[in-house]
Amino acid sequence: MRLATITNWAYGVTVALTIASGTMMLLASSAQQDERAAVGQRYALDHATAAVEDDVLALSELARQFAIGGNEADLLAYQRTRAGLASLETRTGHIRDAGAGEDELRVLQEALGWADALQAQQQQAVALRHQGDPNSAVRILFAPEYERELDRSRAAVERFQYRLDQRTGDNLRAAERTARHWRTASEVMLGVTGLVFLFVLYFVFRRRVLHPVVKLSDVIARLATQDYDAEPPQYDRIDEIGDMAQALRVFRKNGIERQRLEIERDADRAVRDLLSRMTQRMQGCDTLAELENVVSRFVPEVAPSLAGRLYLLDIKRNVLAEKCSWRDPVHSAAEFFPLACWGLRRGIAHRPTGDAFDVPCDHLVGDHLPDSLCLPLTGQQGVLGLLYFERSTSAVDKVLNDAYLLMIAENVSLALDNLRLREALRSLAMVDPLTMLSNRRHLDEVLAREFAEA
Repeated sequence: MRLATITNWAYGVTVALTIASGTMMLLASSAQQDERAAVGQRYALDHATAAVEDDVLALSELARQFAIGGNEADLLAYQRTRAGLASLETRTGHIRDAGAGEDELRVLQEALGWADALQAQQQQAVALRHQGDPNSAVRILFAPEYERELDRSRAAVERFQYRLDQRTGDNLRAAERTARHWRTASEVMLGVTGLVFLFVLYFVFRRRVLHPVVKLSDVIARLATQDYDAEPPQYDRIDEIGDMAQALRVFRKNGIERQRLEIERDADRAVRDLLSRMTQRMQGCDTLAELENVVSRFVPEVAPSLAGRLYLLDIKRNVLAEKCSWRDPVHSAAEFFPLACWGLRRGIAHRPTGDAFDVPCDHLVGDHLPDSLCLPLTGQQGVLGLLYFERSTSAVDKVLNDAYLLMIAENVSLALDNLRLREALRSLAMVDPLTMLSNRRHLDEVLAREFAEA
């Protein structure tokens, strides 16, 4: 998988996990708000319930104080407190608005019913006190029946408070559990997001990017200095690093090939330079001995992996005789007739061994014939000689193009032809063509040479 794909997937997963963790944090915050709302509802219901219980107790205490002391201030406070009490529905309405359920409101209405029943007895006691019968008023308000009804009212209020406490406590605990659940989930998602981020940093950038890039950068630095011994690491995976490694391998292969071509070009230039100097030297030769010396010196340098001989045609005996050799050839005779060489018969280069199968020449000796080449030397007057080459086992294995060997043969043929033409012209100038006797020019040349030697 490519690094761009892995990065995109990691980015998408990180974004998704971040959104999920943010959503869970929002849900946790909402659950905390529900928790705070449950606490506030519980406080409001407790406050409303406490107010109902305080009203019941306050009316009973004020009525008892007036029955005992007959103080008009207590009576006025009692009447004002009683007048401040609204109807049953009004008193339970704000408790319903605070969040009380129907079952809880029925218990509260039962308590308020008992409290309203007590008000009838309180009215009776107040009336008896106005009539001057305090004892009867006190008996009514402190009677066991009155205490039982007062206890029933308080018990109903307490039962209502218990139900409220139980329900709001359950709601509060549920809100706490929900908030804790979402908070834990958001923390887990944040942890997973961090792990994914660390995984991306370690696996993608360190394992898959940093380490390979460090290795490839060292290879690139060495290849930049044309050190093609530096081989790029093998990464078979299909991603950008694998593409870079493949590109470096192609670059290294091209560099090695370019270096090989440069070496071949330099070697070719050196061979061409040697051939040029050899041609110049042969054109400057005045005698056959000088030509043989030039050939024996330059040909081993041009073709260091080949041994060979230069044969010249002896017209009187009609044989090819060795004139010079290099690197000790052993598979060709020193003298042979022209018909013993297929190259001289056909007038073209002949190679009996090698890639193309052919007939070996008769002048080759030995059981295991080497890779040899016969190049005929021809001029205007016909065959001049033969250049023979064979693979040398003691020389450096350097393959030379046959075109250079043909160029050597052509240049040697041209030099031999020039030497023979020059010798023929010299003979024509020094000898009378009718009597075949030396003429005046020959006498002048001989006298000059003799005077110089004397």
